[in-house]
Amino acid sequence: MYKLISDINTLLNEEEVVPGSFSVAASAQTSKRLFDTHAHFKEYPTKRDENGNPSREVLYHVTISYQPPMSVAKVFQRYVGQKVKVKMNGLYQNDFLQVFYVEDMTFENGEKLRKKDAGQGKIGPAHMTISWQPGHKAAEANDFLIQCAKSNIPPSRSIKEQFTGEFVFIPSKPKA
Repeated sequence: MYKLISDINTLLNEEEVVPGSFSVAASAQTSKRLFDTHAHFKEYPTKRDENGNPSREVLYHVTISYQPPMSVAKVFQRYVGQKVKVKMNGLYQNDFLQVFYVEDMTFENGEKLRKKDAGQGKIGPAHMTISWQPGHKAAEANDFLIQCAKSNIPPSRSIKEQFTGEFVFIPSKPKA
């Protein structure tokens, strides 16, 4: 009974979420350079249509907040369009993923940017997924990095990279 009351209270107090994510997106040129330089699984990330044909190129990005509550979205909305310097330190890799750990993100005005998930599950460190084996998803990177942190596993390669990206909002596509 206590669990049921707790669940009802959670639902009643739950704030509406914004369908989409706030991210720092790399340019097409930076995305291509990072892929050409570091990707082990050599299929450039693309969105595919229902026939499996590439429909558009995917820009590398660092997700800051996925499906944020309205209160978080209101705060981040004012940053959309601003430039962010991203410093990455360490490339983690397993048999099906490659992920850069993001060490630091700073807006042009010097203000620090921190990842802030909406509580949609496990909150992992800020990262950029570089490549993944067919049959796997870039979304698996968060769990992979959480596991590396719990097990105190160092990066596969100590590579430092940096780029300046744009703070963007990427809306979720409506379910068909």
